[in-house]
Amino acid sequence: MHSVSESCDKSFVAAAKLIGDKWSLQIVHSLAQSETQRFNELQETVGGICPGTLSARLDQLEKSEIIVRQVFAEVPPRVEYRLTAKGIALLPVVKALKDWSSQHLETARVLDPAH
Repeated sequence: MHSVSESCDKSFVAAAKLIGDKWSLQIVHSLAQSETQRFNELQETVGGICPGTLSARLDQLEKSEIIVRQVFAEVPPRVEYRLTAKGIALLPVVKALKDWSSQHLETARVLDPAH
């Protein structure tokens, strides 16, 4: 039988694996700013992410039910992404990280360690 501490650690590891990469929280944060976004809009607002990486992260977030991908039968095809209820439930975590960063990190030093 597993202790409570072991199951909490597994939950934490699972969450970190899902949102702990460089881009996932930035994508969630970007989607929180507007109801829906298209791929190119996300690429612009996230900034610095290559299309292949964005596509992979969107697939991962969709499989984890954090976002939903909606394809419209139009010519040319239109695809939009939005947060699910599960993704919206993640927003307090995103805000807490943003607040913590504002209080404890010098943004310039983190983004450019040479400073």
